[in-house]
Amino acid sequence: MLVLPYAYLLFFVKYLDVSAPTIAYVSGMREDLDLTGNRLNYINAVYEVGYVVFQISSNLALVKYPAHITFHLAKYLRMSLR
Repeated sequence: MLVLPYAYLLFFVKYLDVSAPTIAYVSGMREDLDLTGNRLNYINAVYEVGYVVFQISSNLALVKYPAHITFHLAKYLRMSLR
């Protein structure tokens, strides 16, 4: 019963992350962000492609290695990218 609220929360956060450039574009930051022509579409496409690529690779890692190893490795990699 506790998994479903967390899933909804994570989906909502992903939706906010995906919609942020579009909301900024519509709210008048078009000139500030230099989003002319198809740049907004390119930004959204690059985000989605990157999301799919890393989602597939993380799921393959979870199949091949135990979850405790995969999650610790992901935590270490995330900390080392800062």
